[in-house]
Amino acid sequence: MSNIIYWKKVELLDFENHAKDFYDYYHLNPGKFMQINSFWTSFNPDYYEEYFSSHQTFDDELKKFGKVKEINLLFILGNRSNLHSDHTTGLNSGVNVRLNIPILNCNGSLTCFYEFPEEYVNDCIVSETGTKTWNSELIKKIDPVTSFQLSQPTLLRTSSPHIVLCLKNKVPRISMTISFYEDPVLDN
Repeated sequence: MSNIIYWKKVELLDFENHAKDFYDYYHLNPGKFMQINSFWTSFNPDYYEEYFSSHQTFDDELKKFGKVKEINLLFILGNRSNLHSDHTTGLNSGVNVRLNIPILNCNGSLTCFYEFPEEYVNDCIVSETGTKTWNSELIKKIDPVTSFQLSQPTLLRTSSPHIVLCLKNKVPRISMTISFYEDPVLDN
């Protein structure tokens, strides 16, 4: 196993209320969001300033990690996500680490990271957005190098292959994912 750090739980004061407020805002302002696919819904950056001007405490907490680049809601509607590494185009260009915040049904799910034997590294489909997707059956052949439950805000290396498993099958599993112009540092 390499010395790569894949995830790190971090402190974000009052994150439960910030997550609830953002999710409520999403429901009240659907026109300010764009559903990319069944998994990924993007908050339009044109509205960041408006949102954070009325949510200053949340803005201050996020500034600990840097200047916000992209905010999305992630919806898992089945028992798992695809085995993937995140897209690399648009606002996600150059992003290796994102901050994920639990919103709904994240307890009882695991985010697992994988290091593949050489024969599987390039055995993936690469979308036009740069998302790499591997056959999820691989998780039956290789063990994860690490995993965590999204029970609090967590920095994670989304540029590495990972999958979310909803072990208790509570769906939808909803989280917020935020990237920054400079990747937050994952260290001990």
